[in-house]
Amino acid sequence: MTTKTIILFFIVSFCTSISIAEDGMSASDVIVTFKKYELLNKEYVASVGTASSTDLRQQAEEYAEGPFDQALQSAVQINCRNEDKELLHALFQVTLSTSNSASETPAWTLGRIFVCKPDFFEKEFKALTPSNQEALYEILSFAFENVAYNSKNDSNIDKLRNRLFSMAPNKDK
Repeated sequence: MTTKTIILFFIVSFCTSISIAEDGMSASDVIVTFKKYELLNKEYVASVGTASSTDLRQQAEEYAEGPFDQALQSAVQINCRNEDKELLHALFQVTLSTSNSASETPAWTLGRIFVCKPDFFEKEFKALTPSNQEALYEILSFAFENVAYNSKNDSNIDKLRNRLFSMAPNKDK
């Protein structure tokens, strides 16, 4: 690949991300997209070692890079604006169900929502089962540090970091 091709790819990707974010999806469309991605991922995982594995992996990856990424962007917009409990729980579920994926986008989505709506996020996080809290906490901790990395407001980030630490599941239960 030439340097011009790489630069063009990044420009097109950036512009596409902006236009997708502006278009946005409804909360119900996002939830349907999450469920479809969970199903595609489940079918792929079940097919590993079979002849259909390569095709199913490609389908899951294409969906992840298209509709699923768009749904994640919309999930941030919706929850930072309206605090949609059902949508946040669907995000928790899809993040757990597709943890075999190398994509960090679901984690970053959790981190972004935590930063914009910490009270709402914490309340819904604490409503999860202890095992789901434990599994998601590690993902959320990683995501938060990535989202907060370039933050200009260090005092707010420090407050959020302390809050995140206080949400750590009690491993002594």
